[in-house]
Amino acid sequence: MMATEKIGPILASVTCDFRRQLTFPETIHVGARIARIGRSSMTMEHRIVGESSGAIAAEGTSTIVAFDYTANT
Repeated sequence: MMATEKIGPILASVTCDFRRQLTFPETIHVGARIARIGRSSMTMEHRIVGESSGAIAAEGTSTIVAFDYTANT
């Protein structure tokens, strides 16, 4: 759609809550999922987990919005 209609995704907001410290050389698992899909936006959830402890090190959300580059809306 970007090439023909000049509509594409933009990052509208992002949050990150740090829960605990990780130390090198900890192996981590990073995950992301779509939590909500709307008409012109979607919300993603993100999480970082330490492998050895299984504890959540950080988690957050982001909102991606469809943006019309021609209309600037």
